[in-house]
Amino acid sequence: MSIKKLKCLAACRTNQLIVDASRRNMLVAPGGIVYAAWIDLSAAPKLRVLRFDPAPGHLERLAATYLDDPGPAVQGNVGLDQWLIHSSGQIYLGTVATGTLYEFDPAHLAVRPVAQAGPGGRITTIDEDERGRILFTGGFPLMHVARYDPATGQTEDFGPVTDRYDQVYFHGSAYVDGTLFLAETDSGVATLWEVKLP
Repeated sequence: MSIKKLKCLAACRTNQLIVDASRRNMLVAPGGIVYAAWIDLSAAPKLRVLRFDPAPGHLERLAATYLDDPGPAVQGNVGLDQWLIHSSGQIYLGTVATGTLYEFDPAHLAVRPVAQAGPGGRITTIDEDERGRILFTGGFPLMHVARYDPATGQTEDFGPVTDRYDQVYFHGSAYVDGTLFLAETDSGVATLWEVKLP
């Protein structure tokens, strides 16, 4: 991927831009169980599992932790940024402070780091391509586009989509036929980017 392969498709007012925020900050897993996070400030801050199971019908603040330290806030955000249920059934999540992509094991309420892209934290979009590879954006204030292959464990960092603006990070995404569409609202102009991936 090169910068020349990226182009801004449209600039529009924020209230006209439609993005999918259904996976942000929480996840509805198979069986209808909802996972999210809460920050326990009772001692050292810990990022703990928040779970809603529709069978008993109550919300649980569990002692199990995603991370022992959620890290510093990035643009006022702390904790988890994005989730994905892979076609294999594996659950992935992206964090704010370190911009790390993790595998989440709901049976053991445990995470394992698998990939990272871009300096400065945040993973605000995660998608899957037709080969089962995970596409994600990470880094702040200029997000990189990256691809993680669960089959090989390899990560490719394609770099930032542009260096034209001081701040470009994404809040919505969709992958279609070799193209990753990214919605961005924080450079001063709401924009939809088209990223052609190799």
